[in-house]
Amino acid sequence: MKLILSLSNLVSKTVKAQLPRLYDEQGNNPGVQKISSHSTQVSWQFQIVHLSGRQWEPCDDGTWLLMAVESYSRFTIINRYYLEPSLEEIEKDFMASWIEHLIMLMQMGGFVRNKQHIEQVTSQFQQLKKPEYYRNLDSSIGGHIGDNQQWLRAYIDDTRITEFNNTHVREFSNYLNQLSRRIGKQRKKADQFIPFERFLDDGLYRFASGLCDQKIPYCRFGDFPNPYRSNVELSLVKS
Repeated sequence: MKLILSLSNLVSKTVKAQLPRLYDEQGNNPGVQKISSHSTQVSWQFQIVHLSGRQWEPCDDGTWLLMAVESYSRFTIINRYYLEPSLEEIEKDFMASWIEHLIMLMQMGGFVRNKQHIEQVTSQFQQLKKPEYYRNLDSSIGGHIGDNQQWLRAYIDDTRITEFNNTHVREFSNYLNQLSRRIGKQRKKADQFIPFERFLDDGLYRFASGLCDQKIPYCRFGDFPNPYRSNVELSLVKS
């Protein structure tokens, strides 16, 4: 399974990484290319926010918030740093947060119900290929990140916090991942989706092979449906 990590100019500069750019098919428009997730690839867009300056008062505590948004689900993972992180720190923390969110949602849905299930999901997750890094900003995902930053400003205004701690990270990211989203020019209500639902469907397909105990049309028993090829909806399994 191929893993694409697209880092904005600001993230690349923050981590002091010299990364290749993405180009279109004609070799033009470097660094502003669309990234995508599909059956054999998953892509994430990274942006960073520095809570410093009057625009973030009263929470201008100098914290760095790294936001990673997945292409298909628009699910947002946020990691917090006191100092400018390195590329190695970003990768380590991001991968740990990704599997943590996945297992939590799988447990809440009743799809993962014991230690053996968790070990199996973790084992399949660890089979991901080493990330391919690019200096790039997908404008569509960038729009969602911009929305996230506006919601962050509203969250600080509402709570009047002076320090953005790990509790706030969890609370705020959970809020973002339950908001209805649209992609591109989609305007119909039927086009709306909830990030955590798509993120869960994607994760079950990729990392929970063999654990499905539902009879799903066109799926081998034990496997979850491929969300990129069907519109099959999963029902929660009662524990």
